[in-house]
Amino acid sequence: MRLKLAGVIVLREAKCCRLAGRGLRPTALRAAGRGPQLKRDPLGSAMMSRKLPRPFQLLPVLAPLCLSAQQPPALPQLDSGTVVRLQLRSGNSVKGKLLAPFAAESARFRYCTYPAPPCQVGSDRYREQPAANVASWQVRRGTRAVPGLVVGGVLGVWLGFEAVDFAESVGESKLSSGERRRTIAVSTLAIGALGYLIGAGLDKWASPR
Repeated sequence: MRLKLAGVIVLREAKCCRLAGRGLRPTALRAAGRGPQLKRDPLGSAMMSRKLPRPFQLLPVLAPLCLSAQQPPALPQLDSGTVVRLQLRSGNSVKGKLLAPFAAESARFRYCTYPAPPCQVGSDRYREQPAANVASWQVRRGTRAVPGLVVGGVLGVWLGFEAVDFAESVGESKLSSGERRRTIAVSTLAIGALGYLIGAGLDKWASPR
């Protein structure tokens, strides 16, 4: 009887202790379980296991490309005798024919006013323009004579047909085919030549390459 009682007492004590300690862990272990899981390198510094997004991974590659794209292009060298149009920072523009080559390290544009006959250094038409005052410039690439000829020729053909219709409307008889062709040809040549002359007086400008 005493043995049974002792066994019952031991079992009750074990059960009591097990129920009282159920679901309990030390405070340090519970805090560690709820925190973020960190990896540590051999030196002991913490490193998040989560990787950076892909755009951030491309920054080392894209940064040098963006910096190189923002750098201004190298200025081309202009030979003496080149006709240029300078756009000044003040808003005005001047035209001139260079008397000396201009490169990226040049400090001034040295030129004669254009259009005009050639000049020399020290003459009345000789000019110097500091490069710091120039915002941009363009180089003369011929004239617009050919486009003027084309536009004038097309306009001349149209005016030739109009002249034929007008002559037949006011005359008693219609023009023959030869007279029609002659009228259209004369109108085309005359207006085309006029367009060529007008285009020859218009310079064609382009940015230096």
